[in-house]
Amino acid sequence: MIVADADGSHERVLAVRRSPDRYLNLSHVGAPNVRPAWSPDGRVIALIGSDDASLQALFVDVATGSERVVALSALGSITGPAWVDAGALVVTRTVEHGLLQQLWHLSYPGGQLTRLTNDLSSFLGTSVTTDGRSLVTERSDTRASVWVGDGTAEGGSEVVSSKALGAVSDAQIAWAGDRLMYSRMSNGQLFLSSVIPGGDATVEVLSRDFGHFSAISDGGTIVFTATDGIWKAEADGRHPVKIASGNAGYPRAREGDRT
Repeated sequence: MIVADADGSHERVLAVRRSPDRYLNLSHVGAPNVRPAWSPDGRVIALIGSDDASLQALFVDVATGSERVVALSALGSITGPAWVDAGALVVTRTVEHGLLQQLWHLSYPGGQLTRLTNDLSSFLGTSVTTDGRSLVTERSDTRASVWVGDGTAEGGSEVVSSKALGAVSDAQIAWAGDRLMYSRMSNGQLFLSSVIPGGDATVEVLSRDFGHFSAISDGGTIVFTATDGIWKAEADGRHPVKIASGNAGYPRAREGDRT
């Protein structure tokens, strides 16, 4: 992290992180929603970082370059932060992949997170007025549905409506034999369901907490991530077996041995 005077003079290295530790704000050049934030008194810079285990709130002392590190979560994402006053910031955060991003209060120096919004919209980035009374943020509303058509992308028809998908910001789909598997959101929880296009009713496959999934194309096996590792199960969700521990994302089921 490098700081300088407003005219670019007196540039100096303030702090350094070495892999696997990172400053996430500084890895998105030109993205104002993830910029570092100076405290109202100019003594601390707040930003988001990470290591192999979790996302982190970082508070860097401008005089010494020392870091105060607060572990936040192993899942989800965080953007911001923006200072409200000397003892509080606001960030936008998802608690898990696929959930909507909401506004959260982040205390300083403790780093405790408290949810501010529980909305059907998703928010990204914040900017707070100097008196700390108002903020501006970007709001997005996702309306998604699933369509199936032929190989020329013609003759498509809707098989899963926007209402059935719910307020999911990261919808996932995959073929499992003749069934179409898809993630959906209900009451703030992510579910995995399947349906035969033009056929029978929707079947619930997973009602437990999961992040991402993948399916064998013949419809025999699915793999999915959870907070405690990677799991596999039959395509109807029965007989789940944990196959790896730890934080993971975006699994891929391999044809043949179904693992």
